[in-house]
Amino acid sequence: KQYYDREIEPAVFLQFRSWIGSDRDGNPNVKPDVTRQTAITHRRTAITLFLEELTNLRRELSLSERAVPIPEPLRVSIEADSRRFTLPDYWVRQYAFEPYRLKVSFMMLKLEAELAELETAFLPGEDRADRYNSAAFVADLALLHDALVDTGFEHIARYGLLNKIYTNARAFGLHMAALDIRQHSRMHDAAVAALLARAGVTPAYSDLPETDKVVLLTAELSNPRPLLPRGASLPEAEQEMLDTMEMVRDIVAQEPEAVGSYIVSMTHDVSDLLEVMLLAKEVGLWSMEAGVVHSPLDIVPLFETIEDLEAAEGFMRSIFANEVYCRHLACRGNMQEIMLG
Repeated sequence: KQYYDREIEPAVFLQFRSWIGSDRDGNPNVKPDVTRQTAITHRRTAITLFLEELTNLRRELSLSERAVPIPEPLRVSIEADSRRFTLPDYWVRQYAFEPYRLKVSFMMLKLEAELAELETAFLPGEDRADRYNSAAFVADLALLHDALVDTGFEHIARYGLLNKIYTNARAFGLHMAALDIRQHSRMHDAAVAALLARAGVTPAYSDLPETDKVVLLTAELSNPRPLLPRGASLPEAEQEMLDTMEMVRDIVAQEPEAVGSYIVSMTHDVSDLLEVMLLAKEVGLWSMEAGVVHSPLDIVPLFETIEDLEAAEGFMRSIFANEVYCRHLACRGNMQEIMLG
């Protein structure tokens, strides 16, 4: 009984991803700022909808501390919120003895603050560590759920509006749908070639045989030093590849789930995936320390030609045999997504 008389939270079985505003191979006009504005639009939509739901939830959760004891985690959370945020006096007076409504009010205040500062979201160099993101929002909802269960209001927690909001928050977060970034493999090749030439590593990377490319890329991924000197830049088209990686870095710094996968169109060779990792490494989106890789990026090969589709099994065996890529895959939970076209 002690093992089975517990609620088991089901996994999130449905989440959404989108290419709209993030598919560079499909539309050359999709620049880094277009993707950033798309992420902002998603965030605005999600926050607006959740604010409407929380307004209704606050009406529903009318429990008074004069009748029901406040669980300690809920009390501590409200006190922490009150030290960082100031509620309108009207709310403070109205909900003085209604901790659930008070907590929901703080959640609404934090979401409204995110709406007010939305245009500065996902900008380079911004420290977003203290911003209200999806994980913090879900944690607050879980706190309300647990508090209700612990005080005997399990039915409200599991079957009321709170459960609906909690389910939606886990599925959509504050980002609505994760943005998949897609780019053609030849663009990565050109950017890496320019990067390696600028660093004095090799003047003609694109002309190297595939085996030499893999050896070179594997070595550079294992080397912690950046390739581009401070303040230097690449030609416009190649620089845009680094700008895209920086934009992804800045989005995931605030909302890790707001970016889905990085999809490589026309994947032919192992180097096509390693090149993406090297570009990510250059902007701090990928690193390896003591043999352990740190990266928020899932890299997806897209096999499109008949020849690539027929060779896909051999390709996957080859990429899985690459030591650095295996370390990257371990960082991503040993899950590899592939795409067939």
